[in-house]
Amino acid sequence: MRELNVVIIDDEPLILENLKYVLKQFENIHIRYESTDAVSALEYVKEAQGIQIIFVDITMPVLNGLDFAERVFELNPNIRIVFVTAYEQYAINSFSVNVLDYILKPVTVSRVRKLLDKFERLEDTQPAGSRQQEAARDDDPVLKIAVTKNNRFFIIDPQDAYVIMAQGKDIFLYTKADTYRMKYTINYWEKRLAGQGWIRCHRSILINIDHIRSISPMFNSTYTVYMEDRDEQIPVSRSYINQFKKALNL
Repeated sequence: MRELNVVIIDDEPLILENLKYVLKQFENIHIRYESTDAVSALEYVKEAQGIQIIFVDITMPVLNGLDFAERVFELNPNIRIVFVTAYEQYAINSFSVNVLDYILKPVTVSRVRKLLDKFERLEDTQPAGSRQQEAARDDDPVLKIAVTKNNRFFIIDPQDAYVIMAQGKDIFLYTKADTYRMKYTINYWEKRLAGQGWIRCHRSILINIDHIRSISPMFNSTYTVYMEDRDEQIPVSRSYINQFKKALNL
């Protein structure tokens, strides 16, 4: 196996020690930096050379793992991220192309061995330098969306969500019972969710047509949409009326 220079980050010292112990069981892994603080780790990554993998917790104060991964990708798209998380493992391709894997706490030798095998396969097919182009690929279906509520992360299947709405600089995802904060913009999600039952009905709103309860024509040749299990009235603006009618065969 390749010699690997890695960085490890977790705000819980005991978890960090466990991770360090497991990684030291592999002779080809060299821990170049460890920290309980993602901000200081990011400063290290800005100056470091030759880092291939960063192991980072998702839920951390000040700078969480998701935001950290995005900033690392901006600095160096060839560094792979491994999220060490308390959540059940899930496949996701919606927020960062440099995510190598997700491993559950506590980390085990056998699980690290599997992700190293995955890393070797990826490096054989996607050598360093090729992932800058990979960042522009956004035609793969979105399997899961990472959202937040009350400083906790949740993983939502986009088919279970009803509405995505921008309010000022913030963007929210609505499900049957809850509202969550999202990353990125309406334009981004319109493009990423194309072909998955999501359409734009307003400059600040996307709706999942699979969860439409009813549609009411309005006096100005537009419509108001009502979603399943929710009371909000969703407007369809004139700018999007044609694509709305086409999507629903109106």
